[in-house]
Amino acid sequence: MTKLRNPLSYEHAIQRIMGQFSDAGAGALVNRSDSCIRKWADQDTDSLPTILQAEILDAAMEAETGETPLWDAYNARREMRNTKPQTRCMRTRVTQLCAEVGGVAREVHTALEDDKISEVERAQIKHAAQLAMNQLRLLLKEAEAA
Repeated sequence: MTKLRNPLSYEHAIQRIMGQFSDAGAGALVNRSDSCIRKWADQDTDSLPTILQAEILDAAMEAETGETPLWDAYNARREMRNTKPQTRCMRTRVTQLCAEVGGVAREVHTALEDDKISEVERAQIKHAAQLAMNQLRLLLKEAEAA
């Protein structure tokens, strides 16, 4: 099962890089093993690339896709530190909402792999959608209070 990652996290950025180059391909760019790269993408470990490794990975990603996921994650985190607590809370809520919507998409995608949706899959989709709706309701309350 794939772990949900905060879209603004370094782990999510590494996951995107792995998606572009594979674990082994990303590892080859920075002379590290594919298991090391997977640890960098795991929020349950304390392992992260050095600044130089992050620059190399971002440069490779930028050359391939025009994106710099590690730099973007760093900037987003820096911006979060420099915002008012109420704004930061709403940004966190939006991030959580995106993760929940991703959960809905994942459940729908999985259910449609065999072109039919079972009752269990229907219940899983409904549950994922309810989680996303809960996050949306909380975001609306915070927006009204802002």
